[in-house]
Amino acid sequence: MDNEESKEAADQSEQENAENLVFQEIADADLESENEENKPDRSETEQLKSEVSSKNDQLLRAAAEIENIRKRGRRDTEEAKKYASSGLLTDILSVVDDLDRAAEAAESNQEGTGLLDGVKMVAAQLKDVLEKHHCSPVEAIGKPFDPNMHEAIQMQPSDQVPANHISLVARIGYQFHDRVLRTAQVFVSTGNSNDENSNDENSNNGVNLEN
Repeated sequence: MDNEESKEAADQSEQENAENLVFQEIADADLESENEENKPDRSETEQLKSEVSSKNDQLLRAAAEIENIRKRGRRDTEEAKKYASSGLLTDILSVVDDLDRAAEAAESNQEGTGLLDGVKMVAAQLKDVLEKHHCSPVEAIGKPFDPNMHEAIQMQPSDQVPANHISLVARIGYQFHDRVLRTAQVFVSTGNSNDENSNDENSNNGVNLEN
């Protein structure tokens, strides 16, 4: 009787072990299948990497553009401050012109010596103020004609000044920092008056006369 019970118990235990083994194999198979399903496809991974790289490039370009905008803003602000007084200086230049003309007129009047000295002194003071604020005369006499800085009002022969160089200044030009505030009105040489061929070749060569 005891042997039969022991055998039955052994059989039952063996059956339970077999069932547990089957259940474990089924669970392992399910887990492996689930892992395979959750594992990202290689193509999807590459696509995600490509998208991340593209977004990074876009962010870098956007950051560079923002920095460029900031630099342009700072540069525009600095230039606005630098040239803010150009309108005022232009108005002052006409006063300087009037003083220069008054000095020239006074020089022809011997009785106006005191007036001449006073006018010259005021004109010199004004020009010093202009220089202090970086407003200086445009170089002209003997220089090559430059349409960006000079305004030609007449062509004339000259034995001393080469062709297409400035022989006379009718009105002084001024520049403010590196900008031309007012062009100089000038006479431009056509060269030696005795050299007719040179005069013909150089006549109005690159020089537009203002009416």
